[in-house]
Amino acid sequence: GHACQGGELLRARGGDEVTSCFVVTNNGDTALAPVTVVDDDLGITDEDLDVVGPGSLSRLDPGDSVTLFVQTTVDGDLTNTAAATGTPVDDQGDPLGIRDVTDSDTAEVDEVEPSVSVAKTAYKGQDDGAGCTGAESVSAKAGGAVTYCFVVTNDGDTTLAPVTLDDADLNVDQTTMTVLDGDLSSLAPGDSVTLYVETTVDGDLTNQVTATGTPVDDTSTSLPGIDPVTDTDTASVAEID
Repeated sequence: GHACQGGELLRARGGDEVTSCFVVTNNGDTALAPVTVVDDDLGITDEDLDVVGPGSLSRLDPGDSVTLFVQTTVDGDLTNTAAATGTPVDDQGDPLGIRDVTDSDTAEVDEVEPSVSVAKTAYKGQDDGAGCTGAESVSAKAGGAVTYCFVVTNDGDTTLAPVTLDDADLNVDQTTMTVLDGDLSSLAPGDSVTLYVETTVDGDLTNQVTATGTPVDDTSTSLPGIDPVTDTDTASVAEID
């Protein structure tokens, strides 16, 4: 609970550890004793919560706050509501006989599954990528023209921005490839981008490309605590004589 308070919305992978924070404040002019907290969506009460720092729900004087937390793991999307209820009391702690006061607030956990896939193929000839997507392997004479194709797909549920490609064997990346269609600067779920590189055969070569995508939110801000996603694929060219 040392990082409390958190935020109203958390995006995380299934099974990730998550902490829910509860800050209860007496913003009236009357002591409350006791104060209870119930979160039916999490299936907990204040008895299941740990207190951060000083303070206690057994009595909350005007202006005082108590911070509590519970640690769980992500198991699906969840919008949950916590309700705090306090009993007004006098200076001796006796109920004033007026109705309890209550307030509620929500927080949301959005389970995300970002993913990226890349398919790499090759074909003989050079025609500005018209022959893409090609095949997994191709044979050609030394010096013959060859085109490599790269199809990158966001097959997860989270926008990726940006997506990068790196093919060390060909010594190319997304900046030196030609885009046939799509845009790697921001790739929405279900979208694909096709790129190609034209070269010539200079010996047998089995080469691998790596695609990397950074999961972002609706404002293109990287999702904290969620690592970039990657995928690799290979294609081979055999030199024949």
